[in-house]
This record gives sequence, structure tokens and C-alpha cells, in this order.
Amino acid sequence: MSSHEYGVTMGVSTLRSKLLAVQIIVVSLALVLFFIFMEYNRYRVLEEELSERFESIADSLVAPIANSVWNYDLQTLQIALAPLSYNPGFVTAYIKDNDGDVLASYGEQQNLTSPDHISILKTLETLRFGKVKTVGTLQLIYNKSVNNEQMLKHLLIDGLILLIIAGVLLWVTTFTVQRLIGVPLQRLILSIQDAKSSNKRQQVDWSSKDEIGYLVQAYNDLQKKQIAYENDLQKSNKAKSDFIANMSHELRTPLNAIIGFSQMMTHQTFGELGDKHYEQYAIDIEKSGQHLLELINDILDISKIEAGRFKLRKSKVDLNGLIESTIQMVKPELGEKQIEITTDITANLPQLMLDQTSIKQVLLNLLSNSIKFTPNHGEIKIKAGYSNHNLMISVDDTGCGIAHEDLERVLKPFEQVGDVYHKEREGTGLGLSISNKIMELHGGTLEIESSLGVGTTVSVYFPKNHLSQVA
Repeated sequence: MSSHEYGVTMGVSTLRSKLLAVQIIVVSLALVLFFIFMEYNRYRVLEEELSERFESIADSLVAPIANSVWNYDLQTLQIALAPLSYNPGFVTAYIKDNDGDVLASYGEQQNLTSPDHISILKTLETLRFGKVKTVGTLQLIYNKSVNNEQMLKHLLIDGLILLIIAGVLLWVTTFTVQRLIGVPLQRLILSIQDAKSSNKRQQVDWSSKDEIGYLVQAYNDLQKKQIAYENDLQKSNKAKSDFIANMSHELRTPLNAIIGFSQMMTHQTFGELGDKHYEQYAIDIEKSGQHLLELINDILDISKIEAGRFKLRKSKVDLNGLIESTIQMVKPELGEKQIEITTDITANLPQLMLDQTSIKQVLLNLLSNSIKFTPNHGEIKIKAGYSNHNLMISVDDTGCGIAHEDLERVLKPFEQVGDVYHKEREGTGLGLSISNKIMELHGGTLEIESSLGVGTTVSVYFPKNHLSQVA
């Protein structure tokens, strides 16, 4: 089972690689220590065997050599020493009398001070006239380094065996770690990645009576709870959307009547109202009704978008004309606050396949926000053109601005930020959220740049590869 099967590479940061590194270190250290201990013991055994062999040889020569020394048979002494040369490691041998004079010798006579040379000294005794007589000494010198060649062969063989054992142990431990830890962790990571990328909830197929099994079981339990929660949330959202839709309908019907009758009273369709205060009251009623209707429409729109029932009806849209008509709609508000509005629109922008009503709503929301939060005698600038091969429309104002930490919040439904204006301006805080979601439905994006006390620039982008351009 490869690590790429689960989208997880075998890098130094993975748990498996760390465990494998620990395994290699521990196994290697254990095998090296075992190898050193084993070879040291082997070397000691060879040393002891060599020492015992020469001790045995010396013991076997003591009796015959002692008799020859007693008889002063030098030729026999020389003959007795000659076979020693057939023993590996033999260096030299001396036979001396009680006065220390050398009676016979055999082997090397130089470089006898090497630390590898081991000397064996035996006293020569013989039984004469019923008494044990000491007649001299026998000294054997052998070289213990004769074992080095044999040790080298053992080292090579044992080293090869050790490598094979190390490879088998590493394979077994790696397979075990992969099977008992790597596989469940990979499946767990795959499930988490699926949940993050596609909101796909799936159980991890693993069961073991250890910490990994407990972790997987806990994760599966959380997944079950999350699935149940999401199902309940979907039902709740549907119920909320249905309720909002019904309530919006129930509110719109009498509200439209209130707005209609207040307009008739304002225009005095059926005659004068009498007192001038009634005329102002009618104007106030109409404004309040229009404002309430706008709030209801915003809430209904966000509800449709969240429920996935907001349908786009695309048609050929002239961006130049769309921008101009939107500006005309907010001219009264601009004049009331004496805000100067300028445009910088690239000539001959192409027609695009868009939902004209919803895109006009986006532009109207952006302009309304700018007017709402720009002080009297402020400035608003609209730009339209190309930016990095995308079509872009931006609304730039000299309003109060938004703090950097609040930029993400303003795109969430019902969010209004800033102590400067959140209690002073009317609205639900849905304008930017609706605009952002409409742009997402079109495959576009909405971006905000702002500085407190300086102003705000909101830009919308229409990627060409997501839109059907027409001539």
C-alpha cells in the first residue's frame, strides 16, 4: 500500500518516517552492540583455544625433554623441538639448563618482544634415584595474531549475516508499523482531507484495541455526530428558509399597500390632505415602508442563496450601460450628501452573459454602501476595465474605512463592524454578503481593500473563462 494512495507523501515530517528513523537507529544500534559482543567473545574463545593448544603441546614435551636434558642428549632435544614448526602461531622454543644456558632452540631468534607474542614457561623435572630432580626449563613462544586471519573471515561472514538479519528486521518492523499505525493514520488523513475539500463525511474502516483504534473510533463517533448535526442543520435551514419566504410574502402584501397609499397621499391623488403635517407624515411613511421592503428583500435573497434556490437568468449585458443606469438610481442620495462621483470606464467593454438583475443589485449595493459611509462632500470613483485578463469593476470611496481585522467579517451575513457607524447607519449588514455570493454564483470574486479614516475600495472580477463573451 503506497503512501500516495491516500494523498500523503513519505516526507520527513510524517509520523511513519519518524517511526522508521527511530526503528533504523534502534535496530542498528542493537545489532552493532550484539555484533561487537559476539565477535569479542569469539576472539576470546580463539585466544583460549590457542593458549590451551600450546599449553598442551608444552605439557606433552616436558617428560621426554627432561630425560634428554638429564642425559645431556642435545641432538634429541633439537629433534624434539622441530615438530613445533607445524603448529600455526609457533614462534620459537628454548630449552635451558638450571644455569640458564641454552641447550637447544628452534624457530625465530629475533623480534621476540612483540605484544602479540605469548610465552609459556615449563619447569623440566625428572625422577632420579627416587627423587624429583629439576634439570631446566622449556620456554615456548607463540604469536596470538595468528587468529587475526581467522577472525577476519568470521567478521566478513558474520557481517553479511548481520546485514541480512538487519534487513529482515527492518522490513518486519516497517511492515508492522505501516500495518498497525501507517494504514489507519492514512485512512484517517484521507477522511479528513475529503471532509475539508468536499464536505464528504465518511467513516474510517479500522478496528484495533490500542490507542490508534481508540483514536479512529473517537473520530468515527465525531463524524456520526457531525453528520447528524449537519442533517439537523439542513432541516433547520430549510425550515428557516420556508419561514422567511412565507413571512416575506405575508409582510410584503400589506407593506405594498402601505407604500402605495402613502404615495397616493403624498401626491394628493384624491385631493389636498389639509394640514401640511399630514403630507410630511405620508412622506415619512413611504420612506420607512421602502426601507422595510428593502430589508425584507435582502433577507429573502440571502435565504434563497443559502438554500441554493437563487437562480441566475443570464442574458447579454452591456456593462457600460449597466453602470450608468445604476449611477442614475443613486443620484438623489448623491445630491443629498453632495458627494462627487466620477467614472473611469474602459471604452468598448464587451457584452457578457450575466444575470443583469443580480449584477445590477451588486453594483447598487456597493454604491449604496459607499454613499452611506462617505461623509458629506466626499468622493466616489467607479472604475471598469481589465485586470490580469479579468473584467473588473471597482467602487472607491473616501469614507470612514474598515479595520483590517474586520475585512473578513463584513462579508458574512448580518455583520456590521466599526463603532463609528454600526449604530448610526440603517441596514441589516447583508449587502456585501449578498454581493459576494452573487459573484460566486457567476464564477467571479469580490475583494475589499480598506484603511480606517482613508476609505474603501470594493472590486468585483468576472473571469473570462467562466463567462461566455458575445460580440
